[in-house]
Amino acid sequence: MILSGIDRALLQSPVYGDVDAQCEINFWYNKKGGSLNTIRLNVLVPNPQGGWDRSRLWAVTANSQATSDWQNAVVSIGARKAGFKLEFEALKLISAGTMAVDDVTFNKCAVGMFSITIFYALRVF
Repeated sequence: MILSGIDRALLQSPVYGDVDAQCEINFWYNKKGGSLNTIRLNVLVPNPQGGWDRSRLWAVTANSQATSDWQNAVVSIGARKAGFKLEFEALKLISAGTMAVDDVTFNKCAVGMFSITIFYALRVF
């Protein structure tokens, strides 16, 4: 996902099956320029109304850790029942800059999860 000159972008995964408590997502991210640019990793679970409830697993804001170098993040997903999705959310809150997420892999997610997943549905608001 590359975000440049827009306010918000979402990158969502397909729906996943059950995963073990040790399950984690590993990815690389980059932020250049701008201030108060944020990258978030959310987990989405279905709600009774037919929509999705969103909870933040991880976030980084550019003004606190701005860098032009790629950074690695490993985030615990934890045990999840079938039906959840993951979502990268990028927010440009004040000034111009670019953000990117790359090389997304999963570790220790034995039950119902495959090792490499393609994220899809880039939506810009």
